[in-house]
Amino acid sequence: MIYDTPYGAAVRYAPSPGIFNGGGANVETDALTLIGRYSFNENVSAHVGIRALRGEGTINTFFSNPAFDPTQAPSLANPPAFPANLSASSDTGYGFLIGGAYEVPEIALRVALTYHSPISLAFSATEQSIGAPASRPFETEFPESYDLEFQSGVAADTLVFGSVRYQMWDGFNLTVPNSVVPGQTNARYVNFTSGSTTYNLGVGRRINENWSASVSYTHRTPGTTPSDTALAPTTGLNSLALAGQYTKDAMTVSGGFTYGIPGDQIVLNQQAAGGQVNFNDNSVIGFGLRIGFSF
Repeated sequence: MIYDTPYGAAVRYAPSPGIFNGGGANVETDALTLIGRYSFNENVSAHVGIRALRGEGTINTFFSNPAFDPTQAPSLANPPAFPANLSASSDTGYGFLIGGAYEVPEIALRVALTYHSPISLAFSATEQSIGAPASRPFETEFPESYDLEFQSGVAADTLVFGSVRYQMWDGFNLTVPNSVVPGQTNARYVNFTSGSTTYNLGVGRRINENWSASVSYTHRTPGTTPSDTALAPTTGLNSLALAGQYTKDAMTVSGGFTYGIPGDQIVLNQQAAGGQVNFNDNSVIGFGLRIGFSF
């Protein structure tokens, strides 16, 4: 059984008179996955699971005014963009995963391939622009993905590991039908046009029977540039992670530190000079802690 938060956004811009006028998003998801595994022999196994997903959040952004006249000064009668606020919570959507693995225990070799199905969620939502808020339900399908994971011993107490994850974000969109935003019959708050592949490669070393450590490198391929949403101000990632693990009987406690450099991005915005905003030279720092029990 696995609980995780697989999708989300946490973006906040400075308030007016900033270019994005305090826009941003706070989106959270919760997923619960039940997985079973069957071993045909000591080398070959299959796994299958059921996954439940829910989501909720708010988005504050702006949509360009298709009737804006750039030859005239911006004003209430000639605004370059209209504000949009969307608050929503979903029902529970269900999907599945299926895969197989090949193992050679003598050398700690394991290669596993897993497919995760898409999951559709129906959202109850309230949308507001320049008028009164209104109910605007919508549906969104979170994309399918493929995971290839491997590990192998290369020397005494030394392990090489890695993974390749491909997520089919191409075509993913958050669209509100009959939007209350002026000029937007179907308002697209998010619209991705390219998939994403994440590569991870690392090496682990057992220090003694209780302690081990690892270092790993991650590369995520860039997506669409320029971006049509200020909710995605970076694209791609290169990061380095250092981790430690303590094992005692059936319990494992692991933690790590990550430093990353997200890829540069361009966000289109009518209110900015030249109609775009450049996001360059960014960095990210992360900490993680995991506690697991095996039985």
